[in-house]
Amino acid sequence: MRFSDLLDPENVILDLAASERSGVFEELTDRLIGSSRIVAAKRQEVLTALAAREELGTTGIGRGVAIPHAKVNGVAGLHLAVGLHRGGVDFRAVDGDAVHAVVLIVRSEKQDEAHLRVLKKISQAGRHRDCGSFLLQAKTAQEVIDMLEELGHG
Repeated sequence: MRFSDLLDPENVILDLAASERSGVFEELTDRLIGSSRIVAAKRQEVLTALAAREELGTTGIGRGVAIPHAKVNGVAGLHLAVGLHRGGVDFRAVDGDAVHAVVLIVRSEKQDEAHLRVLKKISQAGRHRDCGSFLLQAKTAQEVIDMLEELGHG
């Protein structure tokens, strides 16, 4: 499983505008809607599911990376969006640091196995020291995807 198979460059935001976690969720969800990965009618359900998941515990895994994820009935397949934030967003990450790279996953209820594989791959990438700030060096969406791929093989 490769990041390039899961993530379209159009679903990468190189400079997130939102300064709070909920705004990041909205920005990335809207990107998935804009690229026709998720229907607009599911927007609020996705945002509610993301917030509910975050209440269970932070998805900020440390090293500047967060992996918010939601399981939503009526969403077909598994979809990723990535956002980078230069100043960092408070995700209450496990290491206490600001998050600079957010990998959002929205999936159907039938994608349990694929979801676990994707989480594992993103977690592998996120284990690298300063992963979030490394990704900030990307100048294009494709560079972000390539960097995630490189980090995910380490």
